Amino acid sequence: MLNPWSDVNTSGYMFAGAPLGQTYCNLYCLSRIIDQHDLESCFELGTWYGALSTFLGLHLPTITADIKDQRDVHTIELHSRLGVEFRQADCHNHEVLKGIFADLKRPTLVFCDGIYKEREFLLLVPFLQPGDIIGVHDVGTEFRPDDPGVVSCISRSGLFPLESEEASCSMYWIKK
Repeated sequence: MLNPWSDVNTSGYMFAGAPLGQTYCNLYCLSRIIDQHDLESCFELGTWYGALSTFLGLHLPTITADIKDQRDVHTIELHSRLGVEFRQADCHNHEVLKGIFADLKRPTLVFCDGIYKEREFLLLVPFLQPGDIIGVHDVGTEFRPDDPGVVSCISRSGLFPLESEEASCSMYWIKK
């Protein structure tokens, strides 16, 4: 079953045998960000079926978390081989996030792709350290960077947008 939150542009995409909630253009943009920045790890909030976690795990040590584990046995085995760590947890809980961020090497790539992207973004920004990059998927539909709460959070936190070809593909990227 495909994600009911997917739009017509992303349904049907696959990566490593699992449904992918992003487009292949998104994977290209992610690989450019990873290649152009000195990152040591990745945290993905919103695992879904684990395809993006697999992609990220090919590039960086990755922790992925979701309230529910929807990965199939093939993806679980692949994650085990890649060292992708899945945590089944409520990532809207400050203590859960505190534990995850304590286990990440810095600088890290943080990717918001759960159901409540604005809320996730606002929860995750306080955990960022200099050099960390945070990205949000589904810009314009599920996340609006011009929302007053988001704008205020960005200005208070000393974040700045990545302004290049890499910061496209319906994703929003900012760096601490």
